[in-house]
Parts: sequence; C-alpha cells; structure tokens
Amino acid sequence: MSRILSVLSKIRQAPVFTMALVILHCCRPVMAAQKTVECRVTSQTADGIYVNSGKADGLEPGFHGIVQRIGREIARVEVEEVATNSALLRVFSTRGNEYPRVGDRVSVFVDRRSDGQVAADKKQRSPTVKELSETEEPFVPLLAPAERSRGFPEPSNLFHGRVWVNELFQTDLKNSEDFSTTRVGSSGTLERINRTPWSLDWSGDVSYRDGNALRNTRDYQELRPRLFRLNFSRRFDNGSYLRLGRVLPRELPSVGYVDGVQGDKAINDSFRIGAITGFKPTRGDLGINGKEPLAVAYGTVEAGEWESLYYSGTAGILGSLYEGKADRLAVLLDQRANLGRWLSLFSSSEVDLDAGGAEFRSGVRLTRFDVYASSRVTSFLTVRGGTDHFEQLDTQAERGFLESPGAERFDRGYWRYWVGSSLYLPWNVHLDKQVGFIDGPMNPFTARWQVTLSRTSTQWLAGTRVSVTVYNIEGADAEGYGGQVYAFVPLCKGNVSIQPSLGFRLLDSTVTAEDFDLTNFSVRALWHVTSSWSVHAGVSGSLGPSIGALLWDMGVSFRW
Repeated sequence: MSRILSVLSKIRQAPVFTMALVILHCCRPVMAAQKTVECRVTSQTADGIYVNSGKADGLEPGFHGIVQRIGREIARVEVEEVATNSALLRVFSTRGNEYPRVGDRVSVFVDRRSDGQVAADKKQRSPTVKELSETEEPFVPLLAPAERSRGFPEPSNLFHGRVWVNELFQTDLKNSEDFSTTRVGSSGTLERINRTPWSLDWSGDVSYRDGNALRNTRDYQELRPRLFRLNFSRRFDNGSYLRLGRVLPRELPSVGYVDGVQGDKAINDSFRIGAITGFKPTRGDLGINGKEPLAVAYGTVEAGEWESLYYSGTAGILGSLYEGKADRLAVLLDQRANLGRWLSLFSSSEVDLDAGGAEFRSGVRLTRFDVYASSRVTSFLTVRGGTDHFEQLDTQAERGFLESPGAERFDRGYWRYWVGSSLYLPWNVHLDKQVGFIDGPMNPFTARWQVTLSRTSTQWLAGTRVSVTVYNIEGADAEGYGGQVYAFVPLCKGNVSIQPSLGFRLLDSTVTAEDFDLTNFSVRALWHVTSSWSVHAGVSGSLGPSIGALLWDMGVSFRW
C-alpha cells in the first residue's frame, strides 16, 4: 500500500499530471460565455447600416457580426460608431449580390471585456500551477492556445460605393424647345486602406447638356463636373479625427464646402475642439477657387443620455477674405437637446459681424436663424413648431457670384413662424397639418397652410400609400387653393414600385374668374433588379393650355 501511495505522489508531481489539471480547468464551460447581441437593420446609408442596439446592449466599436435573412448569412459587418440605443455598422463582405436591407437580422458577437470584467476575472482567476502541484517550480503549458478574438479577421480595403447614369429629355411639340441632359455620378468610401486607420470618401457627378433650349446654361455643350466630397480621413483611438481634401463639416454645416483641412480633437467624453482652414470653392459649380480663404475654430459640448436628458452644442467663429481683403466675420451656433422622449429641440444660427466686406448693410446682422421643436404628446399625436429667418449675405464673395447685385437683393430678408401636427388615426390613416405666417418686404405676415391626408393599405396591394395634399394660394393678384394627389404602389414583393401624381388648382385672379384646372402630372417607376442593380424611368409634364412640353428621365444605378 505504501508503494502505491508513493507512485501516486510521484504522478501528482509530474508535469504531465499538472498539465492535465490545467487543461481540464481551462476547458470548463466558461468558454461558452460569449455574448451575442441580436438586433435588426433600421436604415441604410452610404456609410453602412444602422441597427436598433447600442451602448445600452453592450456594443462597442470593433465588434464583428453577421447579417442574416431568412436564416441565411448574407453579410459580415463591423461596429463602427455606437450611440445609446443605435449603432452604425460597416459592411466588409457579402454573399453574392445580396446586401443588407431594412428588417434583416444582425447578430453581433461581444468578444471584448470591460475593465470591470477584467478585474472580476482577476479575482476569480484559475488556480496557479503552484496551487495545483504544490511545488515551487514555475510551469508554462506549451500547448496552451493563444488568446484571440472569436470574431472575424480585421478587415482592410473596404470598398463600397455607387455609380449611376441618368438621362433627361424635354420634348416640346409646340415651340421646338427640346433639350437633353446626361449625368454620370458616383459616391462611396474606401476604408481601412492597407489595414491602416485611413479612409477615402468621395461623391460627385458630371453633366452635359445639348439641344435647342437653355443655351445660356453653364453646362450647355460642355462637360460640367461637380465635386461634393473628396477627402482622406483618419480616426484615432480616442475619437479624434483628421480630414484632408474637400469636406462639408458635420459639426457646423453652415460653413459649407471647404477645400482644405479639418482637425477635431477629443479633450474628454464631453468636450471637443476643432479647426477648419482652406478655400471656399466657387459658388454654383463648386470649382477650385483660390480667391476666398477662410478659417474656422469651434468647440463642441455633449452631455447626458439621448433617451433621457441630452444636450449637444457646437459654437464656432468663421473669418474669410476675398481677393486679399477682409470679407466676413461670423459666429455660428448649432444646438440639439432632448428632454426625455417627449420633447426634442434644435436650433442653428449665424450672426455676421461688420468685417469690412458689406456694401448695402452695416453693423451686426442675424443673417440666419432656425429654431425647431417637436413633441410626441401621445403614441398617435406629435406636435411641432418653429421660427426661421434668412437674409442674403452682403459680402464681396456673394456679390461677385450674383449677376445683378443690386440693393434690392440685400433687404431685411424674411421671418417665418409656424406650427404643425401629425395625427395617426385608425385604419392606417395619417393626417399632417401645418400653418405659418411669413413676414417679408413684399408680403408682410402672409398666411400659408397645408394639409396632407394619407392612408397605407395592409390588404390588397399591401404597402400601397395614397395621399392628398391641399394648400392655400395667396398673393397680390390671385387667391385660391392648390393640391396634389400622390400614390406609391409596390409590386413584385417590393422590388418594383410605381409612383403617379396629379396636381390641381382652384384659382381666382384679377385676370380670370374662379376656375378649376389640372396643372401637372407625373408617373415614375423604380425596379430593383438585384440588390446591386436598379433601374428607374418617369415622365412628367404641365397640363396648362399653352405649355405642351414633356420631361422624360431614365437611369440605371449599380451599388457594390
């Protein structure tokens, strides 16, 4: 018996026995603790897909997942940006020509551990080799598997985009004012270039016009390129980023297009600072221009949770020159606030200081002011309201673009005050109402109202929507009512849609007595041939007694 106990003791102290104990301990069901977040695609954009899960569900940038449709995997995705209850996912591989769409199921694998989980793991760590073998000799199991993510390999050179061709014809049998316009465009992104944090983003088109009509347009018998975006960008681990090229700042959209550099630095979770410098492109055709350099400095404050109390505000100061002279100095402010789920507020404004470029107006001017509030009072009623104001900028750059920069163009602008509501009624009926008052130099405090009644079918041709819009017409020489009847008819399981519309008007003017007329019509069709290819075509025209022109358009789009 003593010999048997001695042999068992030696086996216990052997490295093979110790290795077996380590392997058995590591192979416990802890490996099955990997979490999967199930969500749905809520929308598609050029940047990727949005899902209805976010930080509250444990999602973080860098997590990977799969997109399924009717139990089949159709794409692999990576979490790019995360909000409280939503996230933006980049698509880096697809099966065949299928691409994620609204309603598809997404499974995101949560593989990373938070700091709290790491601390908990340290408290509940596996027994050491010393504790298992009761020896002082260190032991490293040579066959232990390397720690790695259970997701997918880190993607690189993610190339997604769209290219389209559109042809527009005008046929005029009465006056022979025919013309045609060809437009070719593309947009997309190339991300993780060679596995680096750099990305390329672009959007633009080229047009060409020919025919007998509109001979004095900029693109008549000449190629007219327009570049909306073309920039390289780099994101850093703390959320800061750098953009180089043609940018349209999301933080302050009122800056407009800039050919230059934008840098954004995250100071902490609540505060960011940034700067933009470069040249404004030419107005109208967005061509390269060196006459108008500018610089913008801004700061962004963000606090709270989106679904409870939330505030985000960006304030900036913009200065620009035109042909070497001071032209504009302005303060820009964009704000957004949520008071729970029942009230959302948004405001955007521009205050122009007298920087020396003004000719018809002087002093400090509030050139743009927009305030918008929306409240979901109940599940079936939403009310909203706001105020808008706009004045033409009195700067050298603006006057250089206008063909006739007379004093009449630089008046006090207009103010608009409006309220509206949306009411969801039984039988899938939606009633939308809005009334406003416009205070301008020509027609002070003119009332404008509009009512739209629509219904969506759930039975015959499910998804068909029919709406009727009626609005008032009020002017110095005429008064009456106008409207539009519109329908959206999906066919072939939603792959084909037809959209007819018809305009009408009941008008009483100083020239003619009260009369009812059909004013215009249009019919459009869209066919999603595959998830990548789509074709559209349409015709529209006026129904007046003296205008007999028809507009035809058709095009094809490819997305990858």
